[in-house]
Amino acid sequence: MASKGLGRATAQKFHDAGATVAVLDKDVEALRKLSTDLPEVTVAQVDLLDWEATRMSMEKMEAFDILVNNAGIAQIAPFMDIKEEDVDL
Repeated sequence: MASKGLGRATAQKFHDAGATVAVLDKDVEALRKLSTDLPEVTVAQVDLLDWEATRMSMEKMEAFDILVNNAGIAQIAPFMDIKEEDVDL
């Protein structure tokens, strides 16, 4: 989860270092808390298992500095170039 635990700590560290941070997560309440604590961070509620919704959320975001894939896949390619069939869900 990007808005709790390791994902949140990672987002916090990058934010504190001055990076532009975007967080995607399906947990609305955790995202709401993150937005309250770090209002500069862009958040989007999306279930990463919904490939099209994830892609649409990413395409709506402004540029950000770093993507941390905390969802547990390993694919050596630019994130937006990964195809659904590349991911073992």
